Amino acid sequence: MNLSKRFQMVNAGRFVVYSCILVFSLLISLWGDGLIHWNIWTVFLPIWLWKLFIIIGSVVGIGVWCHRPAYRYERGSFIQFRAMIISTALHLLLMLYEVLVCIRIESGSPRFPWTLVFSPLMFASLLSIILCLWAVKNDRGFEMELLCSVNCLQFIFIAIKLDKFVSWNWLVS
Repeated sequence: MNLSKRFQMVNAGRFVVYSCILVFSLLISLWGDGLIHWNIWTVFLPIWLWKLFIIIGSVVGIGVWCHRPAYRYERGSFIQFRAMIISTALHLLLMLYEVLVCIRIESGSPRFPWTLVFSPLMFASLLSIILCLWAVKNDRGFEMELLCSVNCLQFIFIAIKLDKFVSWNWLVS
């Protein structure tokens, strides 16, 4: 198989998402270890780029849906439109969490508790349980929804541990 056929098989959307996550993971690791001294908002830039693509894609999708009524009558198009709106709403909740994390890290104030920072993630987790059921019913993919829903308790426990409401060890033995 030649190289051009391999590039045609690549899912461009997933490539962008995984690239943004990779760059963010590298930057947050370097920032956490003190090897780079950048502003936390700059470290989160790859994640903002990913969310920007999602918002632009959603706006374009809504525009096409509103200006081309013929698409509404195609088989399955209404489910596709709903899935796009649901995915965008879930990403906006994740973006709200990321903004709150940046604000909390930048301020360092205990008056801004981690439980408040994690509240969009907790809400997204609870919403994702319902969205998983909807996705199964409508034969849709639900990777991100499943990831959010299974980590609901973990988000709660991390938030209360960071606020020092419990004195558990991070290490599980």
